[in-house]
Amino acid sequence: MGRNEKSWSVPMEVVNGGGGAAAPVDMLVKQRYDRMAVQGSSSLCCSPEESYSPEELASVPAIVRELSSSCGSPLKGQVVAANQCILDLGSGAGLDALLCAKRYPDSKVIGVDASPNMVKTARSAAAEMNLGNVEFRVGDIRRVPLRDQSVDIAISNCVISMFEDKSKVLSEAFRVLKPGGMLMISDTLLENAEQSFSYAQDDWEKCIVALSPQEYEALILSSGFARVEFRDIKKVLYRDGQEVVSVKVVAMKSENVDASSCCC
Repeated sequence: MGRNEKSWSVPMEVVNGGGGAAAPVDMLVKQRYDRMAVQGSSSLCCSPEESYSPEELASVPAIVRELSSSCGSPLKGQVVAANQCILDLGSGAGLDALLCAKRYPDSKVIGVDASPNMVKTARSAAAEMNLGNVEFRVGDIRRVPLRDQSVDIAISNCVISMFEDKSKVLSEAFRVLKPGGMLMISDTLLENAEQSFSYAQDDWEKCIVALSPQEYEALILSSGFARVEFRDIKKVLYRDGQEVVSVKVVAMKSENVDASSCCC
């Protein structure tokens, strides 16, 4: 088995202490984030202070800042046309979706997250901010609850590395994007692509199960995207002080896809 395959699988003893049937990684991650939403604070991943200005963070409710993780800012520096549909894959407490809705009032923003408590928090924050152009849905981003080719831009922030089956997430992003649509991901990268890893449950929850640039590019291209770019590669600090490599991955869906576009 290659290193790439090992990094996407979790031994039974890692996820259940060595006894009984192994719990799926995605279930463990969902349960952890659901509990954090109830607690009202996070000790995982990168603080949004790593990626957002004090002014941006001050514009969202405090609980959103406390619960959010951000190894980058997916739409930073990107020009977004009016009347776009923007999808946030793994929206959590809603930070990126809320900032998008505030920044682009003529656009429609949809956040999808598997944690009901995170979605509840995000909905409350949207109401507090009086944002009528954003909605949050409970859903699995490997089976996005949206029509084919209904989204102009799909973003994700420090989420895809939590999934064993990353290709399913990327394929769903491709499915819901319109021809010519753009995928913008902030995620972690392996600093040493030759290194061998054995991941623990906590590593999945902290979004530390990373890929090399070559692996990430191959996965995205195999999902149907026409072009992949890596931008803003840098080191960021997790809340526990661990240093990781962050990257913005930008992928385009070809305009030559044969199908009709719809609305989100």
